[in-house]
Amino acid sequence: MKQITFMSFDPSLRNTGVVWGYIEEDRLIPQECDLIITSPSKGKKVRKSSDLIRRSKEINTKIQHLLAAVNPKITFIETPSGSQNASSARSYAISCYTAALIEPAPIQVTPQELKKKAFGVLSVPKAKIIKYVHEKYPDLELPTHTKNNEQVISTTKAEHICDAVVAAEVGMRTYHYNQIREFF
Repeated sequence: MKQITFMSFDPSLRNTGVVWGYIEEDRLIPQECDLIITSPSKGKKVRKSSDLIRRSKEINTKIQHLLAAVNPKITFIETPSGSQNASSARSYAISCYTAALIEPAPIQVTPQELKKKAFGVLSVPKAKIIKYVHEKYPDLELPTHTKNNEQVISTTKAEHICDAVVAAEVGMRTYHYNQIREFF
C-alpha cells in the first residue's frame, strides 16, 4: 500500500479541529493541524442568523482552502450525535453541513464510536485523549499556552485537534475504510 494523503475533522461552530498527513501501511502519520475558531459578534446590532451565516462561511472557506492545499485522497470526520439545547443544535447543524461539503466524502465516526473503539469505554476525559495523542504523535505540534512561565498544551484548543486524530484512527478500523483502501 502506498502513501495516502488524509485529512480528518472535528467540526463545531466555535472550534473546528483539522489534522492532515499520510497513511502508510495502515499506519496514521499526522503531519500538521489547525484549529478554525469562530466567535459570535459582540453587541446587538447583528442578527443571530446573519452572524451564524458569517461564522459558517468562515468555517467553510478555511476548510475548502485546506482541502485544496492538501488534496486528501481520504477524509474522516467526527460527526455529532445530538444536542441538548438551541445553541448546541446550531453547532450540530453546522457540523453536519460541514461534513456534507467535504470532498472526498468523509468516513464518519460518532463520539461514542470514537471513545469505545479507541479507549474501550463510552466516557473518556478530554485530558486522556489529549495525552494519548501527544504521546503517540509527539511530532504533531498541538496548540500551547504559557502557564507559570512554561509552555503547556492548551486543553481547550488541543481537544478538537486530538478528536480529529482519533477519528482518523477509528475511521481506519471501519468497513468503509477497508473498501476504500483496496483502491490504493
